[in-house]
Amino acid sequence: MNPRLLPLLIFAGLALVVGRSAGDTVTLSGGGAVSGKVPEKQGRTTVHVELEGGGRLVLERSQVASISSESPAEVEYRRRAPTAPDTVESQWALAQWCKQQGLKSPLRVHLERVVELDPNHGEARTLLGHQQHNGRWMSRQQMMAARGMVRYDGDYRTRQEIVLLEAAKRNKETNASWKERLTRWLRNLNARDPDRVQQAIDGLNALDDPSAGPELAKLLLAERTPRTKALLIRTAARVRHGACVTALSKLALDDNNEEARMVCLEMLAKMQVEGLPQPFIKALRSKDNQRVNRAAAALEALEAPEAIAPLVDAVVTTHRFVPQGGAPGAQTYTMRQDGGFSFGDNRPKPVNRPVNNPRVRTALIRLTGVDFQYNKQAWRDWLASQATEAPVDLRRDG
Repeated sequence: MNPRLLPLLIFAGLALVVGRSAGDTVTLSGGGAVSGKVPEKQGRTTVHVELEGGGRLVLERSQVASISSESPAEVEYRRRAPTAPDTVESQWALAQWCKQQGLKSPLRVHLERVVELDPNHGEARTLLGHQQHNGRWMSRQQMMAARGMVRYDGDYRTRQEIVLLEAAKRNKETNASWKERLTRWLRNLNARDPDRVQQAIDGLNALDDPSAGPELAKLLLAERTPRTKALLIRTAARVRHGACVTALSKLALDDNNEEARMVCLEMLAKMQVEGLPQPFIKALRSKDNQRVNRAAAALEALEAPEAIAPLVDAVVTTHRFVPQGGAPGAQTYTMRQDGGFSFGDNRPKPVNRPVNNPRVRTALIRLTGVDFQYNKQAWRDWLASQATEAPVDLRRDG
């Protein structure tokens, strides 16, 4: 007798002891189960089970762990299973019957028994999802293992994928932990208890763990209170995570508070992060003239020689303006000779206009030591002349 068949056969045999099931299984709290028919109407303290062979079993509700209903096919299976001989033919016939009835779990049990008795039973192997590889039958798990893949979280993946997924899971858990801690500190900054306020300040001032970076950056960008934002800016600079650098760069460009922008620039200049000038160089092409000048101020503070050519292109930029005057939205109309009317739009038309950028010029003077004011061509000629000479450090000292 195959040990793997025992659980199913024992369960099926239980029905023969207490009477063949009429479709319900009562699982007992102390272990074991009883099969029969459980009427819908029951007492408050007892459960009645009508046994198919006749008679009724009365159980205390404390003795009942659960009641589950069975389909007619499951009832019939439990009748057939104990009488099926342990041969290839009988197990295969029972497997086919289980397949027809949609009984997936018993089907797999009997298919596996068939291939244990006859390892070359192709039909059973195919139903189990096995494939032939180099003349040998292999299960899906074996096939995946041969390809270097293992089952993980309900699917087969390479070990490299699993490492990445595990790292992502750990990062998610870490972020959740930091979000809870940082949110608590920010909440305590406004507490009435001075000790809680001081503990929150001390916690933020001592924070230098890069793993806090992603959540800290989100909170920094969302903060509106100047005093709290100043504290978070300095904390973000100390943490030095990429997300914090990005947040500080964004605030240095776009924050409405000039003092906050200056503090961000001060912190960024001290960090000396590789590639830091790039978002500011990109901002030199902004359609917003104010943003262009802010970017130039940042590049000056960062003393970025790689920004000289982009600054030359931005010393004068063209922007779209709507002329002042006129009644916005007003329309005009005139009478035609045929008695009809012609309508016109009196709204001011946007125009493109070149704009001198003083902060760009200041940054160029600082980085090059020369001044061609807003003569873009003179700046370009000078830059071209530098390329023909021996390499020099274009960053001016002082």
